[in-house]
Amino acid sequence: MGFFEFIFAVFFGIVIFGLLYGIISQIANRRSRKAGPQVIRGKNVKCIACQNDTFRTKRVLLNTAGLTYLGMDWLNRSAEVLICEECGFLNWYMKN
Repeated sequence: MGFFEFIFAVFFGIVIFGLLYGIISQIANRRSRKAGPQVIRGKNVKCIACQNDTFRTKRVLLNTAGLTYLGMDWLNRSAEVLICEECGFLNWYMKN
C-alpha cells in the first residue's frame, strides 16, 4: 500500500466513523426528554421571557464553517438547549 492509498484509507475511515457517530447521535437526540424543572449550577432555571420553570432539553451542535465544509460537523462542540414548555423560548447552556 502506497502513501496516498494509506492517506485515503485513513480519511475514508474518519468520514465513515463521523457518519455513524452522527446517525447514532441523531437517533439518541430524538428520544423525547420529559419536561420538568431544570437546575444549572445549583440554581433553578426560570424562563427569561415568561418566568416558567418547566423545560424540555435538547443537545445541539455548534457548527463551524471550516468543519462543515469538510463534512466533519461531528467534531464541533455541542450545547444543551432548554426549551420552555410555556412559550418555546430557547435557553442555551454550554459547559466549559
